[in-house]
Amino acid sequence: MHRIDDERATATPLADLIEQLPDEELGDVHAGGPQRGTVLICGGYIYDHDGPHPLFTALPRLLHLPAHEVTADLRAVIDLVRAEFRQLRPGSKTVGVGLVDVMLTHLVRRWLDMPEGQSAGWVQALRDQLVTDVMSAIHRDVARAWTIADLARHVGASAPTLKRRFTALVSESPASYIRRARLDAAARLLRTTDLRVGAVARHVG
Repeated sequence: MHRIDDERATATPLADLIEQLPDEELGDVHAGGPQRGTVLICGGYIYDHDGPHPLFTALPRLLHLPAHEVTADLRAVIDLVRAEFRQLRPGSKTVGVGLVDVMLTHLVRRWLDMPEGQSAGWVQALRDQLVTDVMSAIHRDVARAWTIADLARHVGASAPTLKRRFTALVSESPASYIRRARLDAAARLLRTTDLRVGAVARHVG
């Protein structure tokens, strides 16, 4: 329940607002009187993985970006989101979802520029080219029998340096990261395909 504009007003149950949506997913809903009010853009994501992503655990529960810190690019994206959902047209859902992704990316980027974002442990891994190259290689070929030596050669680093930097920034060893990536890929295949367990195991290494 959101109560923003007038504490004396009667709050409208969310279920009543959702009934205003044409397809119960996208569109404009209105609550309160005719006075100038506050605009809320609400949405959500379904995280289709079995374990929490390290980036999500690093993000704050609430990311507040004051209006004076909203960049022109982000303001333009917000305006496009509002316009797309206000006047639903063919393809609006696809366009809207893409715009919301862009909006979220801008917000996370802004958080990364803040002191708390810069000091978040796992986020530092995203700033390290060697570590991100290793992660990309693992996810591109999760079934490969990777060794520390293989990964080190792939990114042009020594094995001790790679292991030290990866473990320090990601908070787990490369071997542990590979196991988690394989289990995540296996869980996804078990949910979305008819492959048997043995076939899935071979597919993810």
